[in-house]
Amino acid sequence: MTKLQLSADSGNIQPYGAERGDTMTKVYEGKTKDVFKLDNGNVMLKFKDDCTGKDGVFDPGENSVGLTIEGIGKANLQTSIHYFELLK
Repeated sequence: MTKLQLSADSGNIQPYGAERGDTMTKVYEGKTKDVFKLDNGNVMLKFKDDCTGKDGVFDPGENSVGLTIEGIGKANLQTSIHYFELLK
């Protein structure tokens, strides 16, 4: 079974359960998160501090990155963790 690992945007990423030297292969790059396949078969979501919007104004319905808010990646990570826990 593939496990999902979650990470907020940070400089050096060491995914939970990954061995030192393991590689990550980016399989998708989105506006607010990137998806990586790990050597161990798991998938990791890396949340960014980018937000959808227009002209520096947050708009969840917009289809482009409009601004960066420091810490929003971590907030989105916590929200995702909450809902994934409900699905267990």
